[in-house]
Amino acid sequence: MVFQPSNQRPYFEDVMQVYVPNQQEELLVAVRGRCWEEGVFLTGPAYHPAPEDPFMEQQLALAADRAAGLPTPAPPVRELTLDFPHAVHFGEVATATIEVGSLKSAAAGGAAGEFVLDELPLSAKEAGWSVEPGRLPLAVGEKKPVQVRYAAPAAATAGLAAYFGHEERIELTLGALLKGGLPAPPTSEGRRLSLVFRALLRPSERPADMELPSSITRAGDVAAAAAAAPEKKGKK
Repeated sequence: MVFQPSNQRPYFEDVMQVYVPNQQEELLVAVRGRCWEEGVFLTGPAYHPAPEDPFMEQQLALAADRAAGLPTPAPPVRELTLDFPHAVHFGEVATATIEVGSLKSAAAGGAAGEFVLDELPLSAKEAGWSVEPGRLPLAVGEKKPVQVRYAAPAAATAGLAAYFGHEERIELTLGALLKGGLPAPPTSEGRRLSLVFRALLRPSERPADMELPSSITRAGDVAAAAAAAPEKKGKK
């Protein structure tokens, strides 16, 4: 299968029908693809739904400005949203992962890139958020993970909807830059992103008989693992 789109867009999709000899059931395979205009990319968060496609609107507006001889405007900030895969209860830590990379083209090659996060505000740290690492160099063709964690409070506190027995979506908005790559971003600063991370906080402790999802750990387990890490390094 070859995917060779004509323009940047994260919403390419189609259905491929596969014929199997002597099989009467219809076999349909959904295929989806994304095309990037720039060499450094980020995956994991969701883009705006297709009816609000920011890529196509921006590209049409840019083409119209160029045709009219107007100066090229500054590139807009792209907003991406990542919803944590599972709800988190009191005393738990939710983890989600995004990936960043630098494309390698068989025809044009590529260029090294870099992913840089804005500094996490102190208020976000105190609220239980952490994002690591904050800066990643990217070799050509390389893709690396970035982990986002939200540590829920041990109990409901004033200021949270959970205090009144309601579930609540806790949000963190953080700026980021994609730099380098081939093709490079339109400005020397890089491609500016606004990343929105959302974790659903349930207003209770998790029942003892409820299975713990793969993306959720208990706060005590995380603290124990962090304390054991230096000890293991010392033994080597």
